[in-house]
Formats: sequence, structure tokens, C-alpha cells
Amino acid sequence: EFTLPRAPRQERGVLRMESLLDSAAELIVERGVENLSLLELAARADATTGSIYHFFGSRDGLLRALFERYADGFRQVNGQLLGTPLDAWSVLSVRQFVESFFAPVAKFLHANPAFVILGSDGTWKHPAVDMELTIVTARHFARILADRWPLANRSDLRLTTDMVFAMGDGVFQEMSRSK
Repeated sequence: EFTLPRAPRQERGVLRMESLLDSAAELIVERGVENLSLLELAARADATTGSIYHFFGSRDGLLRALFERYADGFRQVNGQLLGTPLDAWSVLSVRQFVESFFAPVAKFLHANPAFVILGSDGTWKHPAVDMELTIVTARHFARILADRWPLANRSDLRLTTDMVFAMGDGVFQEMSRSK
């Protein structure tokens, strides 16, 4: 798990760090990860580049911290899905199921476009975090699918789950290209 080189201890530091992360997200959406300038980030956040290095250690540390903040939010979305009993999914129509399972994820991604951009740039992020999010969601989807499709064999369930997640990955990649 990622930890900040120096976590803030006072409220002022927490606010400064959050301002830096918020400003970084805005700049990533506007200019892309590769064009993120620490000088421009510091100016936008009304901070110094020293604050960036103080809290995050480096540009990559800043990007990892921003990704982890989004990953935490994404884990909350997954947690809500995981908290729904399996039998509750089985009584939904297909349309209700799709809306209930995928709409929260889509809303999160739409509300956090920098996460989409960061998630598509595999040069710096921690692959274990990305894999953890995917595996948790896929396993839960497979359990729901097995409950809804009790006569399906294990191979069909696996293939269907893989296909749905491949389509989701394609949508994710397309969203990142359009940003």
C-alpha cells in the first residue's frame, strides 16, 4: 500500500495537500499526465514546489497519491456493491441489474476524469492496486452472475465475466483517449 513520504499532521497541511491533489487532477484533465508541470501545479494550488516535494517526495509520488485517493473512492463504490446481498441481485430485471451494478462505477468514473486518465497511463502507477480493484470487482460480478445463472458451468461464468470486464476495459481506454 502506498504511503505518503510525509503525511501532514496539522489541518493546514491537510488542506494544502488536498489543494495540491485537486489542482493536479484539474491540470491532468486539462493537459494530460505527461504535461503536468510542478511549477504550474504549485501556482494553481497557491503553494510552492517545496510543498509538493515535502508531501509527496516527487512528481511520481504526487501521481501515486492522487491515484490512491481515487482508488480509495473506487473501493468505496466496490464496497457498496459487495455489501449488497447476492439474493438482492437475483430479483432484479436485467436492466435493473446492469444499472445497479455498472451505473455506480460509471458515475464515479465520469465524476473523476483524472482517475480515468491516470488509470490508462501505466508508466507510474502501482500495478497491484489496479489489479486488486479489478479482481475484487470481477469476483463479485462472477458470484452475482453465478447466482443469477445457476445452470451455467464454471467455464461459461468465467468467459462471461472476462468478456464483460474486457468490454469495460475497452470503455475505460476509450474514455481516457477522449479526455
